[in-house]
Amino acid sequence: MESISKYWNQVSSSTFLMLLNVGLVVSIGISVPIAVTVSKLISPVSRSLADVCRTVFIWLFGITITLTIGTDP
Repeated sequence: MESISKYWNQVSSSTFLMLLNVGLVVSIGISVPIAVTVSKLISPVSRSLADVCRTVFIWLFGITITLTIGTDP
């Protein structure tokens, strides 16, 4: 994100980017209670493994979005 105004202009002009942002917020809101439950019921090691996998999937998703629709006008 180079400038907030450029970011806001791109997000506000694209419904898809707005939905991606909302999806990110929702996924973070869902993952925290699930992580706490996993730590209580299974083990903290399982939670750590799930966190690493989640990070890798988010990283790959971001790269995919950038390569497919991320263009600089």
